[in-house]
Amino acid sequence: MKTNNNTEVWTPRHIMDKMIAQIPDESYRGPVLEPSAGIGDFVLAIIDKKISIGMTKKEAIDSTFAVEIKKYNCDILKKRVYEKYGIEFRNILCCDFLKNIDKVKDFICKD
Repeated sequence: MKTNNNTEVWTPRHIMDKMIAQIPDESYRGPVLEPSAGIGDFVLAIIDKKISIGMTKKEAIDSTFAVEIKKYNCDILKKRVYEKYGIEFRNILCCDFLKNIDKVKDFICKD
């Protein structure tokens, strides 16, 4: 794994694919949270998985949640989701997941 001086870690695609494949398909039918989203590699893989099991793009995006500490990464993630699926990704919270767990819980359980 590569890191930069901001302590960001990127999971290689082949490892990410194995991790996604190990989770039963049925688990993707409900909400999924990526607590340290970065620029969205896992978020995009999760949305793709949800679509592959029969969800619409909108259903997949609306049931995927992301938290990311860096505003710049949040902006990139939103842009990547829109460019790939043509739908705005609104389920992203820019904050420190560990320091704002109540805020994250309220965000995910907003309905």
